[in-house]
Amino acid sequence: MQRRLFGGILSVVLLLVAFWQAQNTSVPHDANASNNAPPPTPTRPEPSLAKAGVPTSPASGRGFNTRIENFAEAKRLLRESIYKDNYKTFYCACDVDHGRVNVSTCGYQANTKKHGNIRIEWEHIVPASVLGNYLPEWRDGHVRCTHRTGKHFRGRECAGRVSKKFQMLEADMHNLVPALGPLNRARSNLAYGDVPGEMRSFGRCDFEISKERAEPMPSIRGFIARAYLYMNMAYPESKIIHEGNQAIFTRWDLEHPPEPWECERNTKIKNIQGNENSFITKRCP
Repeated sequence: MQRRLFGGILSVVLLLVAFWQAQNTSVPHDANASNNAPPPTPTRPEPSLAKAGVPTSPASGRGFNTRIENFAEAKRLLRESIYKDNYKTFYCACDVDHGRVNVSTCGYQANTKKHGNIRIEWEHIVPASVLGNYLPEWRDGHVRCTHRTGKHFRGRECAGRVSKKFQMLEADMHNLVPALGPLNRARSNLAYGDVPGEMRSFGRCDFEISKERAEPMPSIRGFIARAYLYMNMAYPESKIIHEGNQAIFTRWDLEHPPEPWECERNTKIKNIQGNENSFITKRCP
């Protein structure tokens, strides 16, 4: 009787030992296993762009806006500091004195009544829609993007309200220039490029507009190209340089080196915003 009882107890003990060993040799469950997964393989630059030497991803020393927190602050700094002693409009080179445009210095003429209201607007060389349309707040909206009427909104208005990233993109002073309001609105979000003929719609201003393109005067084409190249490197998520515009900006950059004001402006912005446009710096004396 005692022998059978002892044998039963021994069997139970052996079973418990086996169970314990099985538990401790199995792979433990990790509640944070997803956090330990290897990082995704970085995407490579598009072969054609990389082959042409166009930056398509962040480089060492890549600089971007980390100080200017919103568009309103950027406009104030540009007006009061950057352009204080050299205030001319970008597309037509009109002199500006205390916020008033002197059209006699540039030959601007309105071609319609809607182009007669002359005021300075701060133009994004790379349009805001190109910079921000990949953001979820731009595409889909946000719970905070609701008017008092209850209507939801998205796009630039929503991104500008709730996305800190877009606010910094929008405020990068390397991408902002003073422009005559009518020319800024005529350009809208049009891509830059060559427009056949010399169809002047704004008096003597060398600025042509078609349904698909805006052609600026030659003296600012290199300035525009270097702004695009900088923004593409600083904010690669926006995919600013692509096969459709790569060739023209490469050509404009080479054909139109920086003038003294572009170099001076780059230094002034660096001193306030904290970073330079290296595409300008490497071409300046």
